[in-house]
Amino acid sequence: KMAAQTKANEKAKAGVSDGWVLVCLVALACGCGIVVEILESRPPEASTTLIPSQFTGEHADRALAHVEAICAMGCRTIGTFENEVLAPRYIIKQLQAIRDQADPNIVVEIALQWSSGAFATPFLGGIVNVYNNVANVVCRISHRQQLDRGRPEAVLVNAHFDSSLGVPGAGDDVSQVAIMIELARLLSSGQSALQPGDRPVVLLFNGAEESNWQAAHGFINGKGPLYHVPGGEQSGVVGEDWAGACRVAVNLEAIGCGGREMLVRAGPRAGWLSQ
Repeated sequence: KMAAQTKANEKAKAGVSDGWVLVCLVALACGCGIVVEILESRPPEASTTLIPSQFTGEHADRALAHVEAICAMGCRTIGTFENEVLAPRYIIKQLQAIRDQADPNIVVEIALQWSSGAFATPFLGGIVNVYNNVANVVCRISHRQQLDRGRPEAVLVNAHFDSSLGVPGAGDDVSQVAIMIELARLLSSGQSALQPGDRPVVLLFNGAEESNWQAAHGFINGKGPLYHVPGGEQSGVVGEDWAGACRVAVNLEAIGCGGREMLVRAGPRAGWLSQ
């Protein structure tokens, strides 16, 4: 009996010990998760080695207002009225206001494109992605002196205003669309405006990314003419190859709605850009 009692006591102690180990492991995992969440959500320290950012709290407030306004339109899947009409209309209205307030030495051109085409992709084991009349809003910002130099190579910045099924797409990707609108404001006026030696910047607001890159493909491959939005210095069909002049491309994308910004992918010769 004494041997049986001793064995039972040892099992009980082992059970208590195992339970405490489990509790400690769970607590450790939760603690690590909280620490990681705090570190990932906290903005990094401002760099003292780079040029101070001109993106102020006022720009951030306006960007948030853009996000709220576009998301209020509802889900913007390709082909819907919200995506093909309301969202482009809002973006163009903001860009027109920026164009009207641009410095005299800055040329802000706004264009619309509807493109149709097809391309093969390895997605889902290999498909041919066909699209028809997908929308792009394109804004090119240049210093006026660049007009006399035949428009040198440009920098392309891209984000998409369409959303996935059933969601307003605040993170993916309206947050980046809002940043691009405010970037247009920065590049066209004030101390942050483009200088005579700066390359033009092409801002591509594309309306068909969730259907696997259709609108971006249409712009880069010239699958439809660009039409100047009335009210600027130019009118009618854009005669220049805006896409062909782009030598550096920066794609602004989002997954989820929190965390730090990060560089996900870079080209083989983009080491300098990564730094």
